[in-house]
Amino acid sequence: MASFGKIQNSVTSFNNDNTAALINVNLDFSLFRCQPLTEFLAVGSALSVQRKEEAESGQIHKTACTLGFLFHEKLPDASCLFKAYGRRASEILSRSDINPHGAAGDGPLKDYIGANGTSIWAAATSGEASIAVHLLACMLARAFDAKTATSIWVEIVRERKQEIEELLRNNKTLHPNTYVASKQSISRPELAAWDVCARAWLRRADECKAREKRQFSLIVENINIPFTAPGSTYCKVLSTWTRSMQVLNSLLNNLPQQASDRAILLAISSWHLFPTLLVFQNKATNVNLHDPLFPASGILSLGLEYRSQTSEEPIKWSLALSHLKYYGDPVQVWSNEDISRVSMPQLWLVALGSVFRSWEVSNSEFSETIYWFKDLGDLLASEPGGSC
Repeated sequence: MASFGKIQNSVTSFNNDNTAALINVNLDFSLFRCQPLTEFLAVGSALSVQRKEEAESGQIHKTACTLGFLFHEKLPDASCLFKAYGRRASEILSRSDINPHGAAGDGPLKDYIGANGTSIWAAATSGEASIAVHLLACMLARAFDAKTATSIWVEIVRERKQEIEELLRNNKTLHPNTYVASKQSISRPELAAWDVCARAWLRRADECKAREKRQFSLIVENINIPFTAPGSTYCKVLSTWTRSMQVLNSLLNNLPQQASDRAILLAISSWHLFPTLLVFQNKATNVNLHDPLFPASGILSLGLEYRSQTSEEPIKWSLALSHLKYYGDPVQVWSNEDISRVSMPQLWLVALGSVFRSWEVSNSEFSETIYWFKDLGDLLASEPGGSC
């Protein structure tokens, strides 16, 4: 058992003591390929031969794999999100009007007809971390022009490599794949090509989900939610990326959420996954975008009063109690806020509000009704043996 433990430890992590043995390792990540998730299999079948080969063994595959290994230790578990995204991508590519197949009459452009899902299949065959990197590419492509997005990629790759070097200098534990990826060269043209694939995919996916995207955009335009990620470009991108993945993954896992960061709305638009929204403006409005990938309780609340986050975890549970009757079976929810008892005056106020609601008392009649209750209390107290 002791020898097995040593072997396992040497495979899963290492520090400066054995870094030297890998200094001269120069792996070709285009040779690495894993079995894609079942939900993505239809994506590979929908691609042209040319695009599929590029996704499985070309430069785009190497980029996907390298970026995935480079960032995989920074990413949250988001298995529900990855599976749902695979189903959505497969759904989009299955439409003949969105992804027509090239014919002989198309000549040399035959292999380039239809939706460009090259980066999706490259990511799917490189591992879940690479799928996450593709999701980030879609967010950056949605938010910025090509030149700016490519510059952001260059910066976050450089910052991540510097972060890894700092970990090594401090003798911190590091996954071997992370170290090897940090030694790979990723040129600006390669990152630009990665961005181009994401933009090409967004155009076709937007066309397929035009109705949902338009409806979602109309709602977002009228909601005042800021971007809240602090720090440098690297910190902002990493926080925005991982936080959005966590929120969408929780929604897909049947856990209601509150959006206090506009980055989450950007992710929804970029990934074409549209949860039911509970919009708080003049009144609470339930907006069902009819996305079958989301369970009944996967509701995202928007428009609640913004409050700066004081804890390290910016994602909070959100469940609108007035809508519980639409949720089906009872669900358990937790809050990261301190739990405290309600005082008696607060309980009386809740009881009074419940009576007002059942009696349909209007706002203009609140004062008059309260005085009526006071007079009734005084009358009951004046009766022999009465008390209030």
